[in-house]
Amino acid sequence: MTSNIRIPKTGDLIPLKCEKTSGNPAYPCGFIASAYGVNVFLPPSQIQLRRPTTSEMQSYLGRILMTKVLKIDRARCNIIVSRRAILDIESSWTLGPFKSCSFGDVLEGTVAETLDEIGYIVDLKGFTGLLNQSDINHTLELGQRVSVAILSIDREKQIARLTNPQTS
Repeated sequence: MTSNIRIPKTGDLIPLKCEKTSGNPAYPCGFIASAYGVNVFLPPSQIQLRRPTTSEMQSYLGRILMTKVLKIDRARCNIIVSRRAILDIESSWTLGPFKSCSFGDVLEGTVAETLDEIGYIVDLKGFTGLLNQSDINHTLELGQRVSVAILSIDREKQIARLTNPQTS
């Protein structure tokens, strides 16, 4: 590997242009590209959340994908990357905490912020919720653990409207 070029480290995010497939074009074994003066390999199992079909593989040709460096093999002068690692993280952000939550669920959280005369922002480990002052009959402190019930969830904004479980 060339020493005057900044070689990424394991875990770095790098863009990758899917230039050509490796193996038989009818049954591609992944994508090969050149970056940082070395070969970069994107295996099929790391392209999307499930293994792509041959036609799906062909649809990625010429596209630029953000990938995460999984392994650097200095002896072979190549880098192995994953797009799936990024997709896993993104899907956990959009689906993770919300996929099992619904109206009326009671959760434990921590008061993260006080909104004067409005209420409190509650951290629910992965997403936040707004607990209106009118839904409780006492003052909460920053860092205080609270039990809350879900009134509604805005999945796009990743925030829940909360209430006191005794009033739901």
